[in-house]
Amino acid sequence: MKIFRRLRQKWIKTDFKKYFLYAIGEIVLVVIGILIALGINNRQEDKRLQKYHRDTAAQVLVQVKEDLELIKDFRENDIYELEHNFLRYFDRAHDTLRTSPEKVVSLMFSIANLEVSDRATVLIDNADLRNSEYENILIDIAQTYKKHLKPLYGMDEILLLTIGENLEYLRNQVPWFEDLMIDLRCNYDCQVFIKTDQSYRNRMANMRFTYIHGYGGIVENFYDNLKAREKELSAFLHQKN
Repeated sequence: MKIFRRLRQKWIKTDFKKYFLYAIGEIVLVVIGILIALGINNRQEDKRLQKYHRDTAAQVLVQVKEDLELIKDFRENDIYELEHNFLRYFDRAHDTLRTSPEKVVSLMFSIANLEVSDRATVLIDNADLRNSEYENILIDIAQTYKKHLKPLYGMDEILLLTIGENLEYLRNQVPWFEDLMIDLRCNYDCQVFIKTDQSYRNRMANMRFTYIHGYGGIVENFYDNLKAREKELSAFLHQKN
């Protein structure tokens, strides 16, 4: 009986050791499996975020390129034409192909303004850029838009106020104002007045300076700075592809 008990205790100890080692092995395998799964998930999440950041940057780049074309066209056409119509009004050398008496008269009523959408800044502001390689350059682009659009909007208000003051001046000074507002046509007396009245010429000189050197200067800087950011983002995207 004593021998039997010893053998049974020996078997129990042996089986327990085997079971314990087996259990430890199972736990180790489970832990390794969990770590592998987490690693795979992390890599997949990293790839997803990288693709998301790259796609966001690509969308911003497309919008920036569109806006640059818009600004370039505005500079080369709207501002250029307005500048030469102002020069014609003041009897300075001007591009005769881009001016006319009608366009000179229209300076009294309206001034072209740059209409750039905020799509690029919305894309950037709404994007999750944490730990993104594109974070700094995209934030720089958003700040470039905000830095220049805010003063442009301010200049729009100043120019609209100036136009209103000029029209108010005409309303109180000339008998042909009614016909001008109704027919939108500057008759002979109108044309003589706007060309010879020194007070009105001074108003137009101030308006030209505000628009060409103020508004136009902001547009010029906006284009140059945004173009530099576009080149940086384009090169960075090319490097990462």
